[in-house]
Amino acid sequence: VAVSALIDIAQRDAQSLIKAKNHTFKITNTARGDLIVNVDRLKIGIAISNLINNAIKFTPEGGTIDVVV
Repeated sequence: VAVSALIDIAQRDAQSLIKAKNHTFKITNTARGDLIVNVDRLKIGIAISNLINNAIKFTPEGGTIDVVV
């Protein structure tokens, strides 16, 4: 599974929350090419979504959320 695809999906799912709190959301990929991992796609997707949702919840309004892969 491509990690960037999982993060993109989680970002799209959380986009309304990101806009509602006026956050800036940035993804930085430091890997050469796309990072491919052998994981349970559903469970890692849930974990990434939970991390992003927690970042949205605990970042003050108008803040910046950076995801670095």
